[in-house]
Order: sequence, then C-alpha cells, then structure tokens
Amino acid sequence: MSDLRKVAGIDQLQKGVLKVEIDGEEILLIKDGEKIYALSNICSHQEKELSSGFLENGVWVCPHHGARFDIKTGEALSMPAVEGIKSYKVEIKGNDIFIEMEDE
Repeated sequence: MSDLRKVAGIDQLQKGVLKVEIDGEEILLIKDGEKIYALSNICSHQEKELSSGFLENGVWVCPHHGARFDIKTGEALSMPAVEGIKSYKVEIKGNDIFIEMEDE
C-alpha cells in the first residue's frame, strides 16, 4: 500500500535541487529539464548526504567520493557505490510536488 505525500511546491526547486524529509527519510528532489525526480538523499557507499552533489546528463554525482546514480531509478552506475539508492515516484498536481510513499 502507498500514499501520495505533498513535499514541496515547484517554485521551491528554483535551483534545481531540494532536500526534504518525510517520516524521517531524507529525500532529494532533482529537476532535470521539465521533469522532477526523487531519490534517497543518503549515498549507499558511506551513508553521506548526496544533496551537495551535482547533476550530469541524468546522473546524480555524490560529492564525497564520486559515486554516480541514475536519477530515474536510483541504480548505482559507478564505484565506489555497489548498491543503488531508493527512488520515489513523483506526481505534479498544479504547483505542488507529491511523492509516493510506501506504507510499512
């Protein structure tokens, strides 16, 4: 079971990146062109924050050790990360950004 949770307004993504927290989970919103993606903000390599990293051709680059993650799926694309990170389904309704959260 899952539910949609409002996390931000589109205007909050003016710089293309926004860190939000839902139920203790840190989530990174990333705007790439007209699309918005949501990934865990914690790197699978050493559990450091990803939010100060950067976007490069649809890939989020970890600022600490250079691990690369696909922004659509969270898949780890390069070392030192060998495990992907969680990605979240994003829905836009008007000017609001919603993320689909799984019930535990």
